[in-house]
Amino acid sequence: MGDARGVSEPPAATPEPTPAHEAPVSVALGPDAPVSAREGPDIHARALGRLASDGVRREYVRRLGAHGNRHVARVLARRVSADALKKIATGAKSKKGDHHALQSMHLAWELVNSYCPEKGFALSGSRYSAGQKGGALDGTTLVVGDDIVDRVAAGDADAVGKELKALLAKLPDPFGTLAKGGVGEATAPEIVAIPLSLDVAMDTAWSKSFPKGKSQEQGGVLVTDKQGDYVFHPGKAGTSGAFTPNRGSVKKNEKLVSIAHTHPYDKSEGGFTDVSFSGQDIALMAISPEKMSFVRSGDHDFLIARTTEFDALVKKAKNKDKLFKEIRKHWTDLFKGGTGSLPERARAATRSTCLNYHLLLYEGDKGELRQPQEMITAHKKKP
Repeated sequence: MGDARGVSEPPAATPEPTPAHEAPVSVALGPDAPVSAREGPDIHARALGRLASDGVRREYVRRLGAHGNRHVARVLARRVSADALKKIATGAKSKKGDHHALQSMHLAWELVNSYCPEKGFALSGSRYSAGQKGGALDGTTLVVGDDIVDRVAAGDADAVGKELKALLAKLPDPFGTLAKGGVGEATAPEIVAIPLSLDVAMDTAWSKSFPKGKSQEQGGVLVTDKQGDYVFHPGKAGTSGAFTPNRGSVKKNEKLVSIAHTHPYDKSEGGFTDVSFSGQDIALMAISPEKMSFVRSGDHDFLIARTTEFDALVKKAKNKDKLFKEIRKHWTDLFKGGTGSLPERARAATRSTCLNYHLLLYEGDKGELRQPQEMITAHKKKP
């Protein structure tokens, strides 16, 4: 396919092909396969992406949690219902000894995952203390006990979750670091977890991206409110190949963090998923105020973020519109001159364009995104 998928704004852009991320690595794993608590989050992310349904994924996660694996919360960064949390807590109450402690810590990570997943990376681990009332922090270690388990089992998951969110509020998070700006290429976070409000909103946006079986881009803007919480404002539906960001939805006392939109392809267009940024999407960072831009396509997420080097490049430019066109052309030329499939050429063009213009790129399964390793290496080698 050669039509554009991206954000649409003046000046009008010439339609260009859309990038798509390469297919995830195949992992031979079914719901009955053995799981290891020692596997890393990248292995779990790929495995989860190959499972057939959310139900099977949740069961896989529960089995991982039985081993006390805290990567689980980071892998999915998805909502967990109060009923599901209650079941986890009830299971913890029925166990004794070390297994009881592991289940209790798993419950705590599910609560973090459910109420403030972007804080997960600021925690170095968790510890069980039977007499602990509520949650506590020992440095960057989360301490939990039977109090949390009992309250969640009694149906008080929402209150406990909000208390944990308040407890972790002052901890840094990689996404928040990018949202504030002023990040250099060499010191940027390697992994980020997106805020729950963005994750939930983009789940909804993707579900609306195929009305009557035809592609239609959906999106909106992510802001922080006066309390510092992340809030998502949905915008009007776009077309099959473009979405116009609703920056005017940003209210008084709110700060714009990121624009976000979907990249859907219906069956008549090839049915692609894992479709990354277009050249226009990337180029818009030169003339737009947001710190980040986000794309969801199927079960895959993409994020680009500004750096101090990119901001210096924009400031130095005598004509921002000219820089916009230059970045867009750079991506398009690389894509057209590349080899391999559309996903392979687009992936190479996107990564190369971000490197050339000092932008950070993050890719991943829902909720957890990381910089490609070759880009991390290249960023650190730059003078």
